[in-house]
Amino acid sequence: MRVAQTSPIRILHATGPMPRGLKGFQRIMQERRCFVDKTLFIAEMFNNDDQVVLITRPRRFGKTTNLSMLQTFLQNSLSATDNVCALFAQTLIAEEGAIMQHQGQYPVIALTLKDVKETSWEEAHSQLCQLLRQEIERHVVVEQVDVACLLPSEQQSVQRILQDNATQNDWKSSLALLCKLLTLHYKQAPWLLLDEYDSPIHTAYVHTDKAVIKRPHDPKLQDGWRRRLSASYYGKMVNFMRRLLGEALKDNDDYLHKAVITGILRVAKENIFSGVNNLGTYGLLQAEFQFAFGFIETEVEQLLASRNLLHRLPDIRHWYNGYCFGEEAVPTVYNPWSIVSFLVSKTNRLEPYWANTSSNELIHSLIDASRLQDKQNMEKLLLGEVVTKDVSETLALQDLQLLPDTLYSILLCSGYLTPQQTKVGGAQSTRAHLRIPNEEIHMIYQRLVQQWFAKSSSNPLPDVLQALQQGNLQQFAQHLHQLSEVTLSYFDVAQQPEWFYHALVLGMVAYMNNTHFVRSNRESGTGRPDILLIPRDDQPLKPAIVMEIKQAPDSNTLEAAAQAGLQQIVSKNYAAIFHDHRTSDQFAVAIAFCGKQAAMRYQKMEP
Repeated sequence: MRVAQTSPIRILHATGPMPRGLKGFQRIMQERRCFVDKTLFIAEMFNNDDQVVLITRPRRFGKTTNLSMLQTFLQNSLSATDNVCALFAQTLIAEEGAIMQHQGQYPVIALTLKDVKETSWEEAHSQLCQLLRQEIERHVVVEQVDVACLLPSEQQSVQRILQDNATQNDWKSSLALLCKLLTLHYKQAPWLLLDEYDSPIHTAYVHTDKAVIKRPHDPKLQDGWRRRLSASYYGKMVNFMRRLLGEALKDNDDYLHKAVITGILRVAKENIFSGVNNLGTYGLLQAEFQFAFGFIETEVEQLLASRNLLHRLPDIRHWYNGYCFGEEAVPTVYNPWSIVSFLVSKTNRLEPYWANTSSNELIHSLIDASRLQDKQNMEKLLLGEVVTKDVSETLALQDLQLLPDTLYSILLCSGYLTPQQTKVGGAQSTRAHLRIPNEEIHMIYQRLVQQWFAKSSSNPLPDVLQALQQGNLQQFAQHLHQLSEVTLSYFDVAQQPEWFYHALVLGMVAYMNNTHFVRSNRESGTGRPDILLIPRDDQPLKPAIVMEIKQAPDSNTLEAAAQAGLQQIVSKNYAAIFHDHRTSDQFAVAIAFCGKQAAMRYQKMEP
């Protein structure tokens, strides 16, 4: 059910060039590029009582542009152009008279950490220090803020930073010191805008040995673990960020007006925000700021109509819609990067634009190293089903291996899953029915599955599934034994060989989704066949296949188990579901496994 839009809609320069790749609000407006008006985000900030606001959203959902817009509105700097007011003249915020009185009244510290993605601590630290130095130079050198208002020791710290010979303490205290400098100079505490604060932490996690990060169960081992963790890339990054942000945000009322921080996750047990009592966190499950990030239905309709593409809305909806922000029923949200990219494309092709912008190493590493149960859940998600989990937007990366269900919270916050329905549990978790939001994200999971199988240099899966698509079941049987050996060896499930069945379904979804609907444990006839391969409406010549999978107690009973599975398909009329579809050949296939051994029986059925 679609919910009516309750926030004002305005698109400026609707027929102008799209701003793909441009994050700066001032340039977007000056070049009269198409702009979906999110300026009421500014009013939400002034109406919010938290001194420190942390907003989490998936990447490329407008966080950087919104912070640039907020900076342009607030800043009182010498470099601000005289026509800043004109940039907002036609926007929604211009109609908020009380808020407009704040325009141009504040010093602003603005940093984005989204590109701090180095593979070592030394390189990442150097990049962080360069960003901090550039922001201090912007104020002290360009804006001519006089450091004489600081204590002599503080003036020396600023000079060491500008001369690139600062100490670690200088760097860690630099944000807090800049807040004090701007307050004393302007007689007005600054706003601190920090974009993608968690990007360096994610990167450090990916490039640190997980054996070092994993917290031991034995209390006697934890002192040694803490020392190893502290000396690692991840530990050094967490300690640096904790000190950098802690000094700027904690008990800094005199020198900080308000801080707005964005990221994908709230990393909690790493204590990045330890002691920041005035922190308000607003994630995907909160109603606040639900219209500020991403595009909603009416905005997408107007964008398409302005380019005579409104007839493409059903396809656009299928590919890029489906995100849900907030606890209550709210308008489903479109991925803004994908919408803009679609409109920029000369051919207006439906492609996985968002998926292609970043490898997102954290997500891929977590899924690739996930448990058997998680890979089984990937199967359910790929088949269009929901997975019910307790999710939290307060996450602890260092406890991922102890609390593996945290994976689903990360997938949710990163935009790889969305809640179909939620029920708030305690203060820290929410019970959510999770699903893949749209076709674009569905393709990401398909690629991951293909990468799992491709890790074998002799991967026979494509040949196996091609044989199925062509109805060549004799060839399918010949490849089956090889496939089971490859899959069972790679997934290391000697104690759980039933994983192969799920791997087979995953492979079918990934490789056969264009020609068949793949269904698992769906009602048909008088029972629930394990696997149904139903030709899509535009593929009537492809074979329809029903599969029953049996696990034999020992190798001597393999043949009997396979024969029993075949009889079960026939006696329970599992092929009944095919009557509602256009099919040519129909086959019953029974597969019996015992460890890495397999037996198969099949027969052609009358349509």
